[in-house]
Amino acid sequence: MVNSTGDLWLLDFGLSNRWQPGLFLETFCGTLEYAAPEVVSKEKSYEGGPCDVWSLGVILFSMLTGKFPFEEESVPLTLEKMQKGFKAIKIPFMMPTGAVSLFEIIFNPDPEKRATLSDIQQHPWMQDPDGESHKKSMAFFATLD
Repeated sequence: MVNSTGDLWLLDFGLSNRWQPGLFLETFCGTLEYAAPEVVSKEKSYEGGPCDVWSLGVILFSMLTGKFPFEEESVPLTLEKMQKGFKAIKIPFMMPTGAVSLFEIIFNPDPEKRATLSDIQQHPWMQDPDGESHKKSMAFFATLD
């Protein structure tokens, strides 16, 4: 959805959990392709914020490439790939280096080391919408047609 000032809003009318900072969740909720590794791991509880960052990264990667970053032929292979994080992603050769470095901090399988929303907002690729990285991004998008 785009609001009256041109801001893009991402909406999800699917399943969700109520979460407050400092509280941990224990139930799996959502779609596997968007879930962070700690959500699908049955070993521990997880904090909602880092999971949302991971899911946001999946959305951004999908918008840039038309593919899910961790999708595989089977659920076990997908889960294995998710546990490896950024190192397991096949990055298209034309993807802007700024976007690649952003995905590197978003897809950290350790939620305590994963980027925060503030980190994402301050990332150079997000701060340079009209600069060289933007021009490279537009060239990349043109290759997707």
